[in-house]
Amino acid sequence: MNLTPYRLIFSAVTDDGQVLEEDAARKLLSLPGQVKNLSGKTMPSRLDERTQQQLTVIRQEIAERNAVFFEAEVKKLGASQLCTEYIYSVQSWDAPAVLSLQ
Repeated sequence: MNLTPYRLIFSAVTDDGQVLEEDAARKLLSLPGQVKNLSGKTMPSRLDERTQQQLTVIRQEIAERNAVFFEAEVKKLGASQLCTEYIYSVQSWDAPAVLSLQ
């Protein structure tokens, strides 16, 4: 089962160099249209900058989400390690013991 999330980045710049919001670019790309011959044309630097900004935001979101997952796993491993230490200590005792997980 593949649960890899995918995200499309929509960026657009008007002929006069105005950067459009991602939602506006998404809506423009949903309109019917044709691709013209773009040979010899380069991507405007503002469009590239906007795309890089969006990539940075996506990477930050992924890093934050991964940190939450990582922290949860560390807590699980910490509790597991504590239980393992408790079991070994109880096995060496003759008296009953009480385990308190915080």
